Amino acid sequence: MDNPVALIDGLLEDHANIVRDVEGLEQACSDATALTHLSQADKDFSPGRLNKAEGLKKLQDIVTKCQAGVAEHFTKEETALLEVFKKHGNEDQMLQFHTLLKQHHELKERFAEAKNRADQLASGEILTGNWNAAANDLLTYMNKTRKLIEEHASTEHFLFRALRNDLS
Repeated sequence: MDNPVALIDGLLEDHANIVRDVEGLEQACSDATALTHLSQADKDFSPGRLNKAEGLKKLQDIVTKCQAGVAEHFTKEETALLEVFKKHGNEDQMLQFHTLLKQHHELKERFAEAKNRADQLASGEILTGNWNAAANDLLTYMNKTRKLIEEHASTEHFLFRALRNDLS
């Protein structure tokens, strides 16, 4: 990476997107935009609603887009940013960064599980009596995922800002 400060600034901007009103699902979901989309999923998909098919479709779209976008965002951190940390970071920063990289695997798995659960709800395989319980379980799971992403993004923001300040 020719300009590590620009890379860090770009990733910090990804994290700052949570405070913006993100329009459309076409753009990649960073950690922060994933949070925005997951919050919207809570509003769009509510077990017990009469029109659950429409809400479920929105939920599936959101989970799929976030899963792909978070993977793309994490790839930047796991490749280009890793090289910046190796070259410019101190030992403590490297330890913290490696801890964050390990969290990426868990977060990717959580999106894959959420997608599987949403697909199962949409498949019609779940008995009507169990559908609302499964849907509520999925929302609880997604809320936990959102909280994990919030914590992860906050820690990354602090660490990236510290490295950026060291580079300036």
